[in-house]
Amino acid sequence: MAPAAELLQPVLATLKLRLPPDRLALLARHFDLLLRWNQRLSLTAIREPPEIAIKHFGEALFLATHLAGESGALADVGSGGGFPGFPVAVAVPSLRVTLIDSNAKKAAFLKEIARGVSNADVYHGRFESLAREFDWVCLRGVAPEPLLAQIVKKTKRLAILTGAEEARKLSSHGFLSQKSTFELPWPTGRELWMFHVER
Repeated sequence: MAPAAELLQPVLATLKLRLPPDRLALLARHFDLLLRWNQRLSLTAIREPPEIAIKHFGEALFLATHLAGESGALADVGSGGGFPGFPVAVAVPSLRVTLIDSNAKKAAFLKEIARGVSNADVYHGRFESLAREFDWVCLRGVAPEPLLAQIVKKTKRLAILTGAEEARKLSSHGFLSQKSTFELPWPTGRELWMFHVER
């Protein structure tokens, strides 16, 4: 088994998530490419592979477990190194995931990891410029406040991996009704909050 796949196995076990070998191979390829590209392009400040396995892949796959069985379109805004959207696309093939980033080099990386994955595509540009609606929008490591007007226009459901204080601020907006909150099984400093968006 490849080193990346070995690092992902405990994460999958903690989440009780079973993936077919071909899907696990896609995650391992993503992991390997992230390490390689990160040497010349700042995709993540986290450098240690075991920490990447938990803080990036673990958080993304935790979201995936709460989207299991969902279908339709999901937008990952500010995807950067592919999180959380790409692991979600891998683990939930019934979702059509659009990885969105305005940075050209990061978009090039996203296109590389999404190559050959039928339910993942990449939009190089700003979420505000994308004239589409989505069943879900997800955010991680992106300030949500400047995007709220666009989120209201483009989706009915928001999933955000963020700190509790930031999530409570979001809860104060009348058009976001909290659906659920989930604590991650690792101390990453974030929680998963899921909101219904009122229009």
